[in-house]
Amino acid sequence: MDNRGPEFQYSDSDVKHVGYYKMDNQQIEIIDENQFRKFKPWNGENIDLLNGFSDETCDDFFNQEQHSTLDEILTWIRTNPAQYSLKENDIQFICQRKILVDFGTFESRAQDDGSKLYLHYKVCRYDDIIYISEVPQEEKMDTFSKKCCYAGITFGDSRVEEKDDTFSYIVAECRFKDITCLIAGDPDCRDDDGFIEINTTSERSFYDYEGWTRGWLQSYLLGNQKLVYGIRPVAEFTLIDVKIENVNDVRRKWGRSEEDTVCEGMLGRIHSVLCELRDNVPEGSTCSFTYKGEGECEFIKNNENVFLDMDYIQYLEDVKQ
Repeated sequence: MDNRGPEFQYSDSDVKHVGYYKMDNQQIEIIDENQFRKFKPWNGENIDLLNGFSDETCDDFFNQEQHSTLDEILTWIRTNPAQYSLKENDIQFICQRKILVDFGTFESRAQDDGSKLYLHYKVCRYDDIIYISEVPQEEKMDTFSKKCCYAGITFGDSRVEEKDDTFSYIVAECRFKDITCLIAGDPDCRDDDGFIEINTTSERSFYDYEGWTRGWLQSYLLGNQKLVYGIRPVAEFTLIDVKIENVNDVRRKWGRSEEDTVCEGMLGRIHSVLCELRDNVPEGSTCSFTYKGEGECEFIKNNENVFLDMDYIQYLEDVKQ
């Protein structure tokens, strides 16, 4: 159990790691916390954050930024030698960390063609647990936005001792008031103190709490101890500094009023959306779910069976016996 600091209204003050796994050639391998990539401190070297970038070929590069999938989490549950119990731990939701981060930080915005960008999911309820799966969609990104994403991945790869093509994940229990979620997310690396998230930001945004919100929430939900930020000029992509912050200290630099507003706001939106799902998804049903930001949800109930893998459903039935 990793201490996350003072308790907020919407979340317990602790997160509990219940397992670790990595994906290698589409296969799950159970690992321990010491098998994650190790952090490599910055020694002042120059880093071209756009090395190899082109607007035409960057889409393939973005595919390197993997996220856990619902099927991976379910496979971990049924193959974990420790036999993790969903019922004994009062799990009510299962999803990727990314989904909760999006609930907390997403704001709908207009795309170039004038249409609104919303987030779309499929959700189902089976044995009184709600499962959330992201529906892939193409977001139209301008060149500058692509460069920002590319720079973040380039900097992250530069700050690990060994880069490989496998991705390692934490499985954790995360609580929001009366709701308990089981989530999986991939920290960038770890050092002797614990797990680390790595991001880039402009010199101006680094001193504005809005530039920290997503990275802070990603860290908070998994109990990560540190945030590492590569600092670049506002409109350029050359590294000029690296800042390392304790996750709890990030809140203190904002000041109490901003902490209350920003942190409670993000956690409150997550809790609000989870309550909407709990109230609107009946047992044994599947729904399409659109998230419009700021806690606004829209449901379409489908005449479909639950979309869970049959091996996983059989596992749940076997556990009952």
